[in-house]
Amino acid sequence: ELLERRTRAHHNVRRYALALSDAPGPVVLHVSGGTSDGSSSLLVPKAIRSVHPGVTFEGQVTVEATTLDAWAERHAVGRVDMLWLDLQGAELRALQGAERVLAGVRAIHTEVNVVEHYEGAVLYPELCGWLGERGFRAQRQIVGAKAGNVLFVRAG
Repeated sequence: ELLERRTRAHHNVRRYALALSDAPGPVVLHVSGGTSDGSSSLLVPKAIRSVHPGVTFEGQVTVEATTLDAWAERHAVGRVDMLWLDLQGAELRALQGAERVLAGVRAIHTEVNVVEHYEGAVLYPELCGWLGERGFRAQRQIVGAKAGNVLFVRAG
């Protein structure tokens, strides 16, 4: 709702009320509050509670999920050059639902986790390996003891 209000006047911005995952259908979103309303996740909060004690998770809402491949097909998007992912540990799930789209992607900027902030969250080494199998290499990274951000670029 906030995104809708803030971008309503920008006709070049399109908004989609969807979650990205590895399969379409309804999913539970764990809604964050307290000191961060930007920590909501499809995954159950775990270490995030101790790492950021001011962040609360008091509610859940069921939302519709789609895969990036299904979204691209539905909206006739032929190619995606870059992905920017900050999905609170669910980045790999979204990528697993984007095999066709990934074929054209040249760069991926993504949040990475070194500790399991959310149950089942992909950790940096696993994500690095998965993307490496698809031709991506970490180009730039700012990764601390718990989390960070990495720019992956397609090799070659």
